[in-house]
Amino acid sequence: MLSTPEAGWCKLTIGLWSDRCSYLNDVPMKLLKIFLSLYKDSTLHICNFDAEGWDNNIVFNKMKTKITSDKDNGYETAININSDTIAKELITDIRKDIDKWVIWDFNSEDEFTDDQKDQRKQKLLDMCNELEVYLKGNKNESISKY
Repeated sequence: MLSTPEAGWCKLTIGLWSDRCSYLNDVPMKLLKIFLSLYKDSTLHICNFDAEGWDNNIVFNKMKTKITSDKDNGYETAININSDTIAKELITDIRKDIDKWVIWDFNSEDEFTDDQKDQRKQKLLDMCNELEVYLKGNKNESISKY
């Protein structure tokens, strides 16, 4: 779902669709919050990503995903992949590149104190763990702080 972040950019892939995302959005945090909310209340959730030149609006629900973009005169596409599949990919990709996601929304690693890095890392991992609880069907075990 998420490529390794590099120089303020990453690629977001859902099914056969993919596009770039800029550091202007806190991509991992935004997606984790959307999915946690989706599993808590089972309603549609819209997420906007700035690709610096165009925007992608992604509507997530439990059964499919709809993407609307203003790239290339605009388009809309529906992807029939359920939220469980996407959420599992999200968790895997964030954990795989956790140290790069920790400094994602800063211009330089030097702008972040070690304490801030540790706090952000823990928050991302806690949110991944909480989402994993929802995916396993143990909603009663999860008490969200986010």
